[in-house]
Amino acid sequence: MDTLRYASPDDVETAFYEALEKGDLEAMMALWAEDDEILCIHPGGQRLSGHGQVRHGWQEIFSVMPSLSAQVGDRQSWQSALTAVRSLTETYYPADGQEPPGDVVVTHIYVRGADGWRLLARHASMAPEEDILAGDTPRTLH
Repeated sequence: MDTLRYASPDDVETAFYEALEKGDLEAMMALWAEDDEILCIHPGGQRLSGHGQVRHGWQEIFSVMPSLSAQVGDRQSWQSALTAVRSLTETYYPADGQEPPGDVVVTHIYVRGADGWRLLARHASMAPEEDILAGDTPRTLH
């Protein structure tokens, strides 16, 4: 199987949202690391571990919502030579024009291997109604 080489976590992230928008299961699964221990948690869902479970989870999502457009915001990043972590928010816009169901807070973990960068883990949860990180929240470190 020919695998695409992603030169950076940004390349993987761009391909992720393209696969999501197209509902392309094969493109989505091509982004994931070859490790047996890949991990994906969808909003309100159980922990999916391994390629079989992760694939099944995306297959279920794409069968119900074959096209999802996501706007990404509040991106924060950390990167070393072999690992990158992204924290961000997603707002989904259903293809049928309905109102977005609410923001999703996401953490992506990328790893760099012999075939370039890949997605190792994704954890997505519905954001609280009130953004706890906004406003006048004091940021005191004890």
